[in-house]
Amino acid sequence: MNNSNILHEKNYIYILERACIQFEPDSPDFIRVCNRVYNHVAETQTFDALRSTRFFGPMTFYFTWNNRIESLLSDMIQNDLLEDAIDLIELYQIIHPDVKMLESINMVTMEIDNVEQSEEAMKQLKKNKLMNGYCIKRETDENTISEKLKILMDFCKHHASKDHAAELELSIQTYEDRLQSHQITQQNA
Repeated sequence: MNNSNILHEKNYIYILERACIQFEPDSPDFIRVCNRVYNHVAETQTFDALRSTRFFGPMTFYFTWNNRIESLLSDMIQNDLLEDAIDLIELYQIIHPDVKMLESINMVTMEIDNVEQSEEAMKQLKKNKLMNGYCIKRETDENTISEKLKILMDFCKHHASKDHAAELELSIQTYEDRLQSHQITQQNA
């Protein structure tokens, strides 16, 4: 299967669908085709072409397994997908347990779980009318976002390849600048 022209036309889904039809998932040909598509997606920075498809997860796993998540991380940050970026780093840590990440990654995950559980508890209290006008303000996301950015920066400084560390750091700084700009705009409104 000569897919060079199709790759340049960015018909990734077509190629991957054909590979699923023609080959078994453990076939060397299937793996070769998928790897070639995933590498082209990374080279051309066209992750959105596979986002929200059944091929995005396997592509993410492929990059994580091969220690090549920097471009995908950068793309997630640029597209305001901070949760996905943190999930990707958690996957990286699961696949590569010898890599020590910031302890705060576990704390952020626990904090998010607690907030979700708190929200569910609040819904139950409201249903049971135990609130009686008592308003519990949810802690702002600023602290959580700050912790997530620390995790991303830690990965960038300690685990990103030298070829991609600058790109990833720039994405994080740009995200922080956009966040500050947005906060200033909200304060002035």
